[in-house]
Amino acid sequence: MTDLSNLSPTKVWSFFEKICSIPHPSHHLEKISAFIIQWAKSKDLAVELDESGNILIKKAATPGYENTPKVALQGHLDMVPQKNNDTAHDFVQDPIQAYVDNQWVTAKGTTLGADNGIGVSAALAVLDSDDIIHGPLEVLLTTDEETGMFGAFALKSGWLQSDILLNMDSEEEGEVCIGCAGGIDASITLGIKRVPLNDKTQTYQLIFTGLNGGHSGAEIHLGRANALKVLGRFLSIVKEDIQLLEVSGGTLRNAIPREAKAILALTDQQYQTCQTALFDFISLLKIEQKNIDNNISASLTRTDNSLLAFSDMDKDRVIATIDAAPNGVDKMSQDFTNVVEASLNFGILSTTQNEVNLHFLLRSLVDSSKEAIVSKLKSLAYLSGANIKLSGEYSGWKPNPDSKVLALFTQCYQERYQKMPEVKVIHAGLECGIFAHPYPNMDMISFGPTIRHPHSPSEEIEIKTVSLFFDQLKDVLAAIAQEK
Repeated sequence: MTDLSNLSPTKVWSFFEKICSIPHPSHHLEKISAFIIQWAKSKDLAVELDESGNILIKKAATPGYENTPKVALQGHLDMVPQKNNDTAHDFVQDPIQAYVDNQWVTAKGTTLGADNGIGVSAALAVLDSDDIIHGPLEVLLTTDEETGMFGAFALKSGWLQSDILLNMDSEEEGEVCIGCAGGIDASITLGIKRVPLNDKTQTYQLIFTGLNGGHSGAEIHLGRANALKVLGRFLSIVKEDIQLLEVSGGTLRNAIPREAKAILALTDQQYQTCQTALFDFISLLKIEQKNIDNNISASLTRTDNSLLAFSDMDKDRVIATIDAAPNGVDKMSQDFTNVVEASLNFGILSTTQNEVNLHFLLRSLVDSSKEAIVSKLKSLAYLSGANIKLSGEYSGWKPNPDSKVLALFTQCYQERYQKMPEVKVIHAGLECGIFAHPYPNMDMISFGPTIRHPHSPSEEIEIKTVSLFFDQLKDVLAAIAQEK
């Protein structure tokens, strides 16, 4: 791993380097939490842990600013664990191999975890500094944001005392976010019956790889192919020539799937038919996805498998459901230019002995648009003879253009750069919408450095923007403390 502490600002990058060295995928945060708690205690900072593992660290105001508004700096502890198919990496045990690639920091074959490790690092750097002007300070680090915002949902009213919250989980320098989409999870389950394999068949693994994937909120509008939809489309072409044993793909509901596979039983003749169809299909996809997913590939190879096949009726039903499943942008906002109003991501496909499961994450700025997508999925489940389950619903963050901290941030940004930041409402989910329930009067904004391709092994963070972001953080802290 490259020595990131040579980068500027040194404190921020040193903390990020340390975070990269400690495994911290969602639901495996014991090690990173222990490090941060031990570090805070070593600095004689007050630190608390709630029942869900959220960490709250408190630091006294810079002398002379004790009676100014209290500010919370906020980020989340977990990272999305995604790796390339040819990368050997255990996210629970292995450190992230971060390195400098020209003007960016990225990782070797895995997600980097700049989302949201860089926000956490900036918060720790402020706590570790004695030359930053600020009022009474709280740092809130939440758990398992990436898999359902569980830490944010568990946050209790009264634990924080801050008047203002600065969320540091945005991913484009030069922008300040004041609103985001809400969401809900949906799962469709199809029961299946299995039958013996036909005579003279052998089992093969069909796999689609090389898709770019990405963040299912921030990048859902970019036209990137979803590997599960690619799989369903191809299976619908060859369904008369195959027996189907398994379908699978995707690992996270909030990441656009990059890979998908199926186990098929084929005769020699059926194998030749599928190979020809696969060659033609990939050629077509490369034309359709030109300059979007340039590295799409597929293979059909022999594999040993002891499973029985789906019945013909269930095979057709499963393939039709995958092929018909809605995915991607559903509606663009009429209130905000170039902002997605509603979308869904078909994120995970899995097979057990008796079931096939499809998992979706729906996002929307408007509740009625979210309900319209839910209605589509219910209709799909009904037509497929499947069950549907909804869970994990969370609210969007309603924009407040009259926010005082927004005005201060904008003023600071303009003074430093002689230009205005872009005020944004984003389609991705942020914890701010959830914080608004236990803390309805808290004034909030979100900002951060430039991170490209989060939630994928192509994730990278632009080095120069980390310095800009940290300067902006220091500026707004001082402006809040010095406001008359």
